Amino acid sequence: MRDRLGVNLRLDSYLPLAAGMLIPFALLIPALSTADVNSSWSPLRWKPLVWFGEISLSFYVSHLLVQEELFTRLWSWGMKASLLPAPLPVLSWWVAVLSFVAQFALAVLVAWLLYRLVELPLVRKLRPKDVPRLPVTSTESSAPPAHLAGTARLAEK
Repeated sequence: MRDRLGVNLRLDSYLPLAAGMLIPFALLIPALSTADVNSSWSPLRWKPLVWFGEISLSFYVSHLLVQEELFTRLWSWGMKASLLPAPLPVLSWWVAVLSFVAQFALAVLVAWLLYRLVELPLVRKLRPKDVPRLPVTSTESSAPPAHLAGTARLAEK
């Protein structure tokens, strides 16, 4: 079923793709959780991923605006320079890859700036001053939390 603009309104072709991701994610989440609980290697502890996790809210808030603005400016520049035709053609793969890399890099840069200049100062200012921070010792940081301590022994059996 298509509307008058030619947009496919049926989800039959999309739903099997989305449902096909259910099993891999259902297996991935417990595997990563078990690795964190047992203090074994986890890709989620990799420093670039931890850093990206810190800026993720800023990235989520800004990425679409950055991507659309950059695409619009690059496209208008390409048309003025007679490098691109006026209607949207099918771009070659390398132009699409370069466009994606440029948009992603700029979105990460804007997200980092938002994180450093807006989010962190607000968190510091709005954090309650009377709540003491808990000290973390080396034995506490390597041991799993108390409510999960029994799960590591169950996995060994």
